[in-house]
Amino acid sequence: MIQSTRFCLRKFACYGLVGMLMLSLVSFAPAQEKPKRGNQRMAQQTLPHFQSAIVHFGIVVHDIEVSREFYTKALGFEEASTFEVAPEQATKIGLTHQLPLKVYVMKAGKGENATQVKLMEIYGAPNQRVDHTTIAHSLGVSYLTVMVKNLPRAIAMAKKYGAAPLAEGPVKIAGDAEPPLYIVLVRDPDGNLIELIGPMPAKKPRDTAKKKPAKPKKEAEAPADSKVSSEE
Repeated sequence: MIQSTRFCLRKFACYGLVGMLMLSLVSFAPAQEKPKRGNQRMAQQTLPHFQSAIVHFGIVVHDIEVSREFYTKALGFEEASTFEVAPEQATKIGLTHQLPLKVYVMKAGKGENATQVKLMEIYGAPNQRVDHTTIAHSLGVSYLTVMVKNLPRAIAMAKKYGAAPLAEGPVKIAGDAEPPLYIVLVRDPDGNLIELIGPMPAKKPRDTAKKKPAKPKKEAEAPADSKVSSEE
């Protein structure tokens, strides 16, 4: 009886040690915390909230009509709309201090996803230009990039409206693009830098083969009736 009791006590003690060991292992196991509601809200707030992936921007110009002609005819933009902002509204928004402005909305292509460039002339503004000698001279937006299908044609159009390529352009862009892409910088009427990027299509070889001279046409013989009448 005593032996059986001792055996039971030993057995109970062993089970107790095993149980304590298991509890200790569980207590040291890394717990996976459930995300708190506050953290979920913060995560939702930091997620992308853009309604459109296209970013539009504005350029203040000295003469909006001159810039409008350049951006449409030299660069190929399309005029989408035009509007004016009254001094009071411009002040409320924070655009100007009691100065009105006129805006031309230019689009690079068609559709809702086309990039929009807003040309703005502010009436009565001092029109102080930013130093755009190179992109290292001033902080802020430095240049506008326009992707074109035919770079030589785009350069020719820009030259026609007084925007000659800068430095050594066009320069080939490093990479494995096929066809290779080239880059050139030009300036708009206010000196803003514009980056034109596109392929340089190979020129078609001219057909230098000498053309054979055309054979002289044979004079049509007079009808028999006319010969008879002439003999008479």
